Amino acid sequence: MKTSRAHFYIVYTRGTVGLLVGFVFSLLRWSDAEFTLVSNACDRAEKNTLKRFCDNNKRLHYLALGSTTVLSHGAALNILQDQNAYHGFGFIDSDIFAIAEFWPSGRDDQNSIVACQFIPVAASFRLSSEVQSLHQNRLGCSYFMHYDNQSISALRSDTGIHFDKYQWQSIPLDIRARLDAADVKRGKYDTARLVNALLLSSGEQVVALADTPLRHIGGVSRINLQRQRRVSPLLESLIELIPMSKIKIRLINRALDRDQVKPLSASGASEQKKTRKRLVNHYFRALLLNLTQAPGQTTGQGLPACPVSGCRFVDQRVAETSRELIALFQSLESDQLSVLRVSPW
Repeated sequence: MKTSRAHFYIVYTRGTVGLLVGFVFSLLRWSDAEFTLVSNACDRAEKNTLKRFCDNNKRLHYLALGSTTVLSHGAALNILQDQNAYHGFGFIDSDIFAIAEFWPSGRDDQNSIVACQFIPVAASFRLSSEVQSLHQNRLGCSYFMHYDNQSISALRSDTGIHFDKYQWQSIPLDIRARLDAADVKRGKYDTARLVNALLLSSGEQVVALADTPLRHIGGVSRINLQRQRRVSPLLESLIELIPMSKIKIRLINRALDRDQVKPLSASGASEQKKTRKRLVNHYFRALLLNLTQAPGQTTGQGLPACPVSGCRFVDQRVAETSRELIALFQSLESDQLSVLRVSPW
């Protein structure tokens, strides 16, 4: 086994490295954990950035998944756990940053399932006290988990269940009976949720890290993948020829933001929620693009304005997270900022 220090994998998909790798500075600052930065079909420039980033810190490691196409989050976790040599198996979404200590030095959770109860800023419109209820968080989450590695290996070997998403109908009958008996039956299970449910059915407990000083943007990887499907290779190559500047940032956003956000007043509650999520996700991508590709613009001047989503709770969370994100980039040294200057293309 490798070091007993906590370890987490962070997976990057194509088009997100330049925007999100700077978040790792905050994770290093506010924990003593090690991190492996994983390329999930990133391009050559992004892979080189990840390698260079890891070369500068002994607590960082680099790994590339073998696929040339983007693997699902569950498939990536399956591969990583198969080859994991650490005592624990942990992962953190790439769009998460810390504002204070989140994993105290010497923390020992080798025999527990550890989950964070924070949520993407635009994904929920409930009070945090409701979101953090035991009923809603029994199965953990898909963006921050830490397990005993041997327990996960044994479970996957014994049941054939992995980190993928599952529908109830696709689960073997004997596994369904086990879930039913443990009162963790669901119509569908998001990434890692079925693994967590089976661990719970075996008597394990989820240790919830409530009120952690971690911030989860949410949606950046999904938006980049959607945009890559929309933009033609010719347009992409033409934009790539333009030196990075305010003009290039404007061109990128104009080329990619062809889909219009529906007026909130013209849609139902479900559609409004989707619209708010897209609105906030697009805003954070634009903010990150400015912070990473135009260093020095961290005083507010030239940065995109916070969106008005129609939900006061969401707008407050977005404004607060924006201030914390800007503060993170203000705290970086010039040599740290230089590592982030990778084209999002």
